[in-house]
Parts: sequence; structure tokens; C-alpha cells
Amino acid sequence: MSVDTILNDIQLKIEYPRMIKYINMNATYVNRSANDNKPEYDFGTYNKYIEKYINICKTKLSQEQLSNLYRNLRTLKIRLEEKEKTPRLIRTISLGYYNSNRNEITIEQYKDRTYTDKDIESVLFHELNHMSSTRTMEDDVVCGFAIPNVIGDGLNEGYTEYITKRDFLNEEYYDTDNYFIVIAKGIENIIGSDKMKEYYYNSDIYSVVDELSKYSNRKEVIRMLFLLDKMRSSFYDRRDISLMVKYISRINKIKLDLELEQGIIDYETYQIERAIKVDELKFGRIWPDETRVLHKDGYFMFEYKDQESELYYFDTSNDVKNNPKLTK
Repeated sequence: MSVDTILNDIQLKIEYPRMIKYINMNATYVNRSANDNKPEYDFGTYNKYIEKYINICKTKLSQEQLSNLYRNLRTLKIRLEEKEKTPRLIRTISLGYYNSNRNEITIEQYKDRTYTDKDIESVLFHELNHMSSTRTMEDDVVCGFAIPNVIGDGLNEGYTEYITKRDFLNEEYYDTDNYFIVIAKGIENIIGSDKMKEYYYNSDIYSVVDELSKYSNRKEVIRMLFLLDKMRSSFYDRRDISLMVKYISRINKIKLDLELEQGIIDYETYQIERAIKVDELKFGRIWPDETRVLHKDGYFMFEYKDQESELYYFDTSNDVKNNPKLTK
């Protein structure tokens, strides 16, 4: 099975013309003014968290992106839903939802649990990222990489959670059972971290599709986003995960092959990048951007702050990689 076979899906055949209309819209339709100053707001006990979020954004966003955050903050509503007891199947400390049409965050908490600042931040910062990446495009609302009820929700949720953990919570992790994060990081490997973040806060799924289409058929890219949405909206099986990860790994390799052929990278760099962006992706591994890579005589090492370093060896003739563990 390949991504191409998803074209046979009846729902996609119906929705495809509508998706093309939005994805081919140039991002200049989006409001791009940078004149709004930080507004007054009062969200009671949430004020200190919002202030912390804004201070982080000041170090990471452009002035125009900050202006968009301030515009949305001016009309934002935050609603708390308290419930008596945690449902048996709920493992998260609390849940959050963002309605982009109403510009409203709902936080769901349970009276049988005690919440720390970190617990509240993990939920609220995720939803605030949805808010600050939401814009109006003509008569439609675009939330990050998602055009609601059209396309992009799966990628949007995965990338929002990923950057929330990475940029706002300073969480370091290398394995995850959240494959939406794995896939979002795999796509970021292709596009580049700075561009991916820029497109996200610019509410610009058009440029994401454009970038990926350099290494894959444009229709195939849209089918991939469509499958990711289906996985997000319903239960998915291991075949869906395998298909997505293989697809993202494949276009990562296509990009690296082109860079090697064009002399942009040398063979040693190609091997290291392939280990990070292709081989390990298939195992659900996410290499942090700040990982230090040391290499000498065919060996290279990934060094971490809080876990064992890993030593790799590549055979330049057979393209083989072994993986013995080393302690720091």
C-alpha cells in the first residue's frame, strides 16, 4: 500500500477540489499588519501563565507574529470546566480545547486531582499556540496548519504539541508514542526548523505543501495530509502509522540524496543526516535540535544532557550502521 492509493477514498474524492482551492491560495490573503500593541487583559488566575507565554514568544516570534498574538488576545475567552472525578480512561492531567471560530480556550480539570503550575502550563501553552497561530483569510479562519473542516488538523496538532514541549516547556525527550509528533518532526526535518515555525505562526499551510512538493508529487503531499487528518479524527492502526512514517522517511531521503548529488553536503554529513532524519525516524525517534554530533574515523556520537550518549559507526561501502551504547 502506498500513499497514492488513498486517492481511492471516497471522502477525499469529494473534498479534494475544496482542498486545492484553499491550499493554492497565496498566503498574502492573510492579514499581515504589525501595528497592534500588547493589549490589556484580565484572565484572573491565568494571567501569570499568559504573561510567561508572551515573554517566551517575544524571544521566538517576529514583530508581526507578536502583533497577531496581541490581536487575538484582545478578544480571547478562557473558560474552565470543572468535573468531579477523572474519567477512568483519561491519562492526561487535564484537557484543553481551542475553538478558532470563537477564539475561545476551554480547560477541563477534575476536582480529584491537584494541579501544579507545570500541569497548567502544559495545557494552556498548547492552546495559546493555537490562538497565536490563528488568522482570518478572506472569510475563513486558518489555525496554524489547519483550515478547519478542510485539511491540516493532524499536522497542526502534532506540530503544536511538539513546539509547545520544545520551545515553551523545555522538555527533552527522544522516544515518544505520539506519532503525530514523530511525523510533524519528520516534516520539519525536510522543511527546516526556522521555516516550519515561520509557516506555522503565519498560518501558512500553502508554503508547507509547496516545500514538500519539491521532493514529492503535490497530490501525494495532499493525500498524506488527508490521511493524517483521518488518523487524528478516528482510531488508527499500525498500518496507518507505518505508511506515514515510511512516506516521510522516503522524502527526507530524497532531499538528502539531492543535496549529496548537488554537492551541498559531503558523504559523511549525508550518513549522519540520514541516521537522524531517515533511519531513526522509522523507529519513532526524535533527535532534539540541540543534539551535539561528534564524528571521527567513521564514528559519530549523539550527546545528550540527561541520558546515555549513543555511538554510531557507518560503513561507507555498504551503508551499514551499528549502534553500541556508551555511557557519558
